Amino acid sequence: MLLILVTCAKPPEACPGARTMPGTLTLASDADAIGFCALYDAVEGDLVIHETRLEHLRALNCLRCVGGSLSVSDNDALGSLRGLDALAFVGAGVSLRDNPGLTNLAGLDGLARVSGNVFISRNEALASLAGLESLDTEAGGFWITANPSLTTLDGLTAPAELNASFAIEDNPLLVDLGAFASVEVAREWIRLSRNASLTSLAGFGSLREADGLTIWENTGLTDLSGLGALERARDLSIYGNPGIHDLSGLDSLTTVENGLGLSENGLTSLAGAPLLQTVGGLQLGESHLVDFSGLAPLTSAQLGVYHMPLLVDLAGAEAVTLSDRADIVVTDNALLRSLAGLAPPADLRRIALQDNPALVDLTALAGARRIYGDLWIRDNDALMDLSPLYALESISGDVVIQYNAALTTAETDAWLAAIGLDSIGGQVWISENAP
Repeated sequence: MLLILVTCAKPPEACPGARTMPGTLTLASDADAIGFCALYDAVEGDLVIHETRLEHLRALNCLRCVGGSLSVSDNDALGSLRGLDALAFVGAGVSLRDNPGLTNLAGLDGLARVSGNVFISRNEALASLAGLESLDTEAGGFWITANPSLTTLDGLTAPAELNASFAIEDNPLLVDLGAFASVEVAREWIRLSRNASLTSLAGFGSLREADGLTIWENTGLTDLSGLGALERARDLSIYGNPGIHDLSGLDSLTTVENGLGLSENGLTSLAGAPLLQTVGGLQLGESHLVDFSGLAPLTSAQLGVYHMPLLVDLAGAEAVTLSDRADIVVTDNALLRSLAGLAPPADLRRIALQDNPALVDLTALAGARRIYGDLWIRDNDALMDLSPLYALESISGDVVIQYNAALTTAETDAWLAAIGLDSIGGQVWISENAP
């Protein structure tokens, strides 16, 4: 009589009683799968299916659990994940990458739990996520990226309270975000980037609160109307969407706790967020705005104005009440002559004015008395007059006044005499200005 001893590892917690193979299973052929299923129905470590000639995974139909990660990548002939139908648990993440024959994810219908991240990337024929209907989207994160045929996220169903992060990027045919239709609160970040066919955010119609929401470089997007229920966000970044001309669609937004970033969009107006009251930091950059008109009255701890080619002053910025110890950063605005419109408090954390070649008028800063961080005035070619800053009483950080071609030594000396060197807590660099 032949006695065969089979060594089994402790089964994954989610698969009590499973016959568990120790270590990692690297599957190269049907024969490997058949041999595994003759002895086991779970893997202690990882399951790797990489650069095989397999067309399907039916020979692996015994598999119930993977204690480590599941990686299916670079399988040119693989047209189906059928065979993984009994798989219910993966302990350390799923990666489905570079499988050009997959059109959907049928075969993962039984997968209910992944304790890790899910990566679905560069699968040329993948048109939907059908097959993931059972998956609990409370995994650590989902990266759904660079799938050139993906039109919908159907197959995923996100719950009302979403605790997973999502990166949905570089899917050029994606038009449908309906998988998020039930989400009311997103506890982690969501990033939508470079999905060229996306014209609507309607899938987020129930979203009221978001931890971080990034909408980057979706060239087909023309408004934000799908976010009409959004009331609060920790961070909100809207960047590089040339079809967005105002903030229409943010009808319910009242608070952005950290930063509201608006850059490289087609903005011609800041109208469209009538209830916005509190922003941790407002960053405006690279748009066609000529003023701040349309902006609802709000409070912010920071104002950044960057690369705004049409601004000549900050008219409309009166709507922004800067909180005590706020930051003011005004950088690289080609036509900006004046800071008129700005109304800073007496106490600021930082003032940075850099690369504004037409800037001549700092009168709006005349009310500033104390800076608890740094003062930077650099590369402002037309600036000649620092007198609005003569009333400063103290600067706790560094002072950098350099490369201002029209600012004379006499003027910088007069300013330094007015504040007094002893009132500056950090280093002082005043150089490379006019003689």
